[in-house]
Amino acid sequence: MRFVLSLPSLFILVTQVGVACEVNGQTSRIGCTVTEVIPTTAWTQDLVVREPTLVTGIFDHVTVVGSNQMTLTGTVRWTITAEESSRLVIRGMAQEIVNQGGLVEVRGMVDRIQVVSGQTKIQGTVGQVSGSGQVLVKHGAVVAGQRERRGQPGDWLPLN
Repeated sequence: MRFVLSLPSLFILVTQVGVACEVNGQTSRIGCTVTEVIPTTAWTQDLVVREPTLVTGIFDHVTVVGSNQMTLTGTVRWTITAEESSRLVIRGMAQEIVNQGGLVEVRGMVDRIQVVSGQTKIQGTVGQVSGSGQVLVKHGAVVAGQRERRGQPGDWLPLN
């Protein structure tokens, strides 16, 4: 017996399996739970996140609009702004983060974080932290070139 799979049915099979959508030009497809943004050119782009988004690639400026979530696995060369009630997870690299009332988790590397308000959790490497918002550092994280040695592994501690 010979099994024949036509191209249209193969396309339906492939599109039904994944829950993430790759978006070029920042236009999402309907029915996706997470949008994956991958730049289509060698030129970097600015990005405004208005839905749950996984960001891969190189961007200049990114803004996470309130009540939305972004996970960065790529690089942002300049500034990421996390607006009020947004959630930002950094697994890649960023030059600067401005937290304006969201929840920011740094698991990768960031040069500077300005915490206007909201909560910032650091478990990766951060060069400089400023501002009046709440900052928690996980035991073993590196801030301003110094490894956090207080507490025990897994402990979250307020930044001095």
